[in-house]
Amino acid sequence: MSLKSLIQQLDADGHRAEAALSLRRALVLTPHDGELHDWHGVFAQDRARELSQFSDANDPAVLRTLDSALASFQLALRLAPRRSDAYFHAGAALGGATVGRRAEAAAIFAAGAALDPLHPGLVSNAAFRLIERGAARALAGAALLQRAVANGVWERPWQAPGATFARVLWSRPIFAREDFACVLDTLEAAAPAM
Repeated sequence: MSLKSLIQQLDADGHRAEAALSLRRALVLTPHDGELHDWHGVFAQDRARELSQFSDANDPAVLRTLDSALASFQLALRLAPRRSDAYFHAGAALGGATVGRRAEAAAIFAAGAALDPLHPGLVSNAAFRLIERGAARALAGAALLQRAVANGVWERPWQAPGATFARVLWSRPIFAREDFACVLDTLEAAAPAM
């Protein structure tokens, strides 16, 4: 089993501390692995979230941990510039309430969405950042969402998840439309009036 597989398995099994320790060891052995730095950023960001539950979000320990996460994400982008998850994580870290560097986050989300137009988190964040920046950019954001639908990322343009991990969300209906036709037909017929 590779060290990366071990880290993933430990984390999936709920052994977060052991996974973090193995990750630190892996970074010592392979310091130029962008994927590992991305994972380190995720671990640091999660740690900052845990710390902020028991203190102010502007507590120095929380801010240092967030800075560590952001540095890891930025290093991951330099080492693995084609890793779309690193763009998502870096953008989310920059756009967070504590860091609040929204313009940088928007640029990172846009670059990531251009790199991977099938990554739901990148596409939705890039699009919604455009939409919130005024009418001219809102049209570009809506077009980006429409392209995501055309690419099969979602079924409908406003179905996009926000800056959250949405691996368990389905973008296709779970039930057949026919199962609810009596309700849907009525709602759809009334849609123009709504």
